[in-house]
Amino acid sequence: MKRIITLLILFSFVSSSIFTQNTNLNQGIIKQKKYLQKIPYENINGLLIVPVTINGKMYKFTIDTGSSLAISDKLFKELNPQVISQKEIIDSSDRKKEMKVIILPELHLEGVTFINTHGVVLHEKSYDFFNLFDCFGIDGIIGSNMLRNSVIQLDGESKHIIISNDFSQIQKKKSLQSQKMKLTTSQSNPYITVILHKEGKKAIGDHVLFDSGASDFYKMSMRTYDWLNGRINVTEKAKSEGSFAWGLHGTFEQQQHLLLNIPELHINDIIFDDITVTTTHTMSHIGVQLTKYGKITLDYKKKRFYFEPFDSINKEKLSERSWAILPTVMSIL
Repeated sequence: MKRIITLLILFSFVSSSIFTQNTNLNQGIIKQKKYLQKIPYENINGLLIVPVTINGKMYKFTIDTGSSLAISDKLFKELNPQVISQKEIIDSSDRKKEMKVIILPELHLEGVTFINTHGVVLHEKSYDFFNLFDCFGIDGIIGSNMLRNSVIQLDGESKHIIISNDFSQIQKKKSLQSQKMKLTTSQSNPYITVILHKEGKKAIGDHVLFDSGASDFYKMSMRTYDWLNGRINVTEKAKSEGSFAWGLHGTFEQQQHLLLNIPELHINDIIFDDITVTTTHTMSHIGVQLTKYGKITLDYKKKRFYFEPFDSINKEKLSERSWAILPTVMSIL
């Protein structure tokens, strides 16, 4: 199969989220009882890439809070870890395929050592699978099941990720507002609430996944859009048909996408005004572009989400705009 990628503008969107069904991947421990590690990352087309060490050899993994631990098929064949089952896994495009579930004995993220972590193996190359990880030289994913007993902070200014067992070691501002963060039972994916309209004490919100494996800012599910219709002022600016995203099981199906304008979006006590967003046929999510505007702290232990705007950002009026033209990925024989 030959793949033609038509880019009307330079744009990349990679969604690598994995969702397990009837499989508890919240297994494994961190060796150190106390730890505080600052790790530099590369942001390559929206993927936050960090160095890890396995069996004394260095590899590149991406930090993806919408996923579990995952390793490439190539790395699986190299390491030959224990396979404990074959399970049906759903990716971010809602496609279902069976994947190997493994136990990875040891992985070092700088000074933090993960022991006996459960995860999945990415598909080997096939005619219907376009392996973006090969393009970026990525060997695997550090997912939320590995971070569930830690506190992490993403700093887009310094391009560092901080991981600790203790929130007070990372966040010093006691007055910083936070919100409750809900974690999925199978792999601890973090969900928060964003407010799309507020009048007095009445607020209309959207339950969203914070997905550091998604390269965009805010993507609204079609279900949320249909529910909002008539409740708040959402303006449809454009409509298109196609596929411009990838999941772990391949490209998304051809679907209708809308370009919307919403007056405001609240993340904790910070307001983004005049937002242009696109829709998705899966769940709503906030992606890694939020790191352009401030530090993001996820306290998995106490289930709290923090957002601290950078001093250089106008806190009174933050805005995020999307391109009016999106690329389409097509497959032809």
